[in-house]
Parts: sequence; structure tokens; C-alpha cells
Amino acid sequence: MHTLHTTPAIVLGSYEHGESSRVYRLFTREFGLLYVHAQGVRALKNRNRFALTSFGHMHVTLVRGRETWRLTSAHAGAASGPIAWRRVVTLAGRLLPRDDPAPEVFDALVTAADLEVGIVDEALRATYEAQLALAVLLHLGYVALPVVRSEDIVLPPSTIADVRAAHPHRATLVRAVNTALAELPREHLTPFH
Repeated sequence: MHTLHTTPAIVLGSYEHGESSRVYRLFTREFGLLYVHAQGVRALKNRNRFALTSFGHMHVTLVRGRETWRLTSAHAGAASGPIAWRRVVTLAGRLLPRDDPAPEVFDALVTAADLEVGIVDEALRATYEAQLALAVLLHLGYVALPVVRSEDIVLPPSTIADVRAAHPHRATLVRAVNTALAELPREHLTPFH
């Protein structure tokens, strides 16, 4: 008998597989980056098809087979996040090793997911993106502390006040992110602004 694993997940992408199935690229809290087979998910009567939207945050139940993970159910959570958050999630998805848990990164992304909605100023949004990207890079080991020495900078940001406090240091945050990205292969991401 196989063990069922229920875990929060973020959908990073998917591709069609066979006539009615799809393979999802999921970032899960407990298992890290996984490629998960969803049998028959493209069929009109499948209950999971609308829960699995790109960049959506949800709870999934998975079974580990001999060679692959299989999706048994998905329960919709938060809808896909705003643009800056999606860019940072995409960065995390490109840097995460497969089948290696990174709960700090997952928690940082989930904590900051709804924050961008309340930020209307473009300059503050750029600060938020740099803060969140730096938190992801820090947790994955691409940046060493202390990159930025200030009591005003909270990584990852969890409130708009955290973003406003870090805003005067935006140039330093962006420089730290770009320095880390410069060390990575080109396909990971273009520099931040």
C-alpha cells in the first residue's frame, strides 16, 4: 500500500502528457521541487483540473510511485499571485534542486504572496520584489549574510511597513540580487531593476 502525502504546493508550470493527462511542476513545502503526473486531469469531468492553475497556491495529495509522483487530489487555495511575486517564484523554481525540501523558501513565498496586492506605488513594488528575491537567494545559499547591514530590512517582507522601511535601501538590495544572479548561468534570470 502506498502512503498518501498531503502538502501545500505552488504550481510552477505544466505540460500535456498523453491524451488526457498532464505533468505538473510543483514546489511543495515538504518535498521541494517535484514533477507530478496527474492522470486524466484534462478530462472535462475531472475535479482537479481547475484547482491546478499556474502560480496557484493549494494543498495537494500525492503518492510516490516507483519512478514518479502521482497526484490524487488538489484543493484550491489562493489564486495565482501578482506579477512581481510570480517573477520571484519563477526564480526560485529555476534554482531549486529537485526532490530537496526548502521549507524556508516556501514559507517566504507564501508569506509574501498577498503582500504585493496592497502595494500601489511602482517604486515600493520594486523594493518588495528585491526583498523577496534576496530572501529566496539567501535561503538557497546564493547570498551570504550580511549582504545588507540595516535593522530596517526584513527578509522576507511580511507587511507593507517592512517594504517601506527597506525602500531607502532598494539600490543596495538590487545590487545584492544582481551580484548573486551574475554568478548564475544566464538562463536563470535577467537582472533586476
